[in-house]
Amino acid sequence: MVGERDPEPFDPATWRLEVRGLVERPLSLSFAELAALPRAARTGTIHCVTRWSRPGSSFEGVPVEDLLARAGPLPGAAFARFASGRGH
Repeated sequence: MVGERDPEPFDPATWRLEVRGLVERPLSLSFAELAALPRAARTGTIHCVTRWSRPGSSFEGVPVEDLLARAGPLPGAAFARFASGRGH
């Protein structure tokens, strides 16, 4: 676990990942649909705004760039915003 809070409640039956905004093809994926996509392993350093870092952290999942490629960002898209169920 990374962070100072317990993980947020998770129900795979109702959870969804949405990619929307300035994209050609907005996405709304269930947990099962996301889990079926190709995965990749990555290692990097987490830098928290509360001034701690964790180098050498390993992650596995669907790369953000793959999701963005599916959604097709429009020319005016310049930023991405990520929000959790808690609004973080």
